[in-house]
Amino acid sequence: MLLMDASAVLAHLLNEEGKPEVSKYLRQNPAISTVNLAEVILRLQRNQLTLPATIGDLLAGGGMKVIPFLRKELGLLVELKIPTSYGLSLGDRICLATAVAHHCPVITADRSWLKLKLPIEVVCIR
Repeated sequence: MLLMDASAVLAHLLNEEGKPEVSKYLRQNPAISTVNLAEVILRLQRNQLTLPATIGDLLAGGGMKVIPFLRKELGLLVELKIPTSYGLSLGDRICLATAVAHHCPVITADRSWLKLKLPIEVVCIR
């Protein structure tokens, strides 16, 4: 399994830089946390973009699994103590904690994640 950050999913949906790389990972039946999926939906709403079919296609047709943010992930979020100097949002930290909890690589558009020393692989699409 590999985990998609909201930034990577948004790059794909909004035809931003990195879309071809994300498309490659989407063929591998990735997962996304419930929190990061909420980020995607809220960003589309904020930009007044209505793409429910695209999100549905991404989840169902693309085989994307939705991972709930539960006690295990919450515990890791607290334990990881990711430095705030990297400018990571709560959603970023939740994504990383989820990837660590499930021992899987994470796909993101945020280069600052590459500086983190974590027990998982971080792949940046840009």
